[in-house]
Amino acid sequence: MEQSQPAEPDKPEQVPAEPVVPQPVVPPVAGPPGVGPPGVGPPGVGPGGSAAGPAKGRRSWKTVLLVVASVMGVLCSGTVGYGLWRYNEETKPDRSAPDVAVSNYLRAFLSERDDNQASLYVCGSPDLNSMSDFRDDIENREMKYSIAIRVSWSGLEVADAQDGRQVQTTIRRSISDGSESDKSVWSFAVVDEGGWRVCSARRLS
Repeated sequence: MEQSQPAEPDKPEQVPAEPVVPQPVVPPVAGPPGVGPPGVGPPGVGPGGSAAGPAKGRRSWKTVLLVVASVMGVLCSGTVGYGLWRYNEETKPDRSAPDVAVSNYLRAFLSERDDNQASLYVCGSPDLNSMSDFRDDIENREMKYSIAIRVSWSGLEVADAQDGRQVQTTIRRSISDGSESDKSVWSFAVVDEGGWRVCSARRLS
């Protein structure tokens, strides 16, 4: 009796695998600033295409310099303005009172012999020929005897007058070495013309 052979098990049918096609590698393309994903962009451009630190730093320095320049301009303008104000205050003629005006006039006309400065203390229609003669006499004596004569005054007394004030004072002339001196009494008519001003002078003794 013939023995039957065991049947071989069915082998699973093998499906052939699909061939793998390699994908091409596409390099990232840099876009314009502000475009594209983070990290993409030309050198000097940060995430998202934003500008990097150096450009921002330059703008900050420009702003600081503009602020500093503006502050310095304001300070310089203030300093110049204050200096002009102080100069005007110090050089402004003081005609605040009759005796002050006479004293400043005598200082400018006899001591400093500055006609321009003396004119700041003189009224619109002055009669001061006697003072001019008095100064001419001083200068002639200096030239004739080669000496220097100093002039001083004291005792400025103010009195009411019809058109303003009368100021009386004693004027002393003395040689610079103190060897000789003389004195004379003078009366000055002073009027208020936007400040007290000398209008006339008269020698009393």
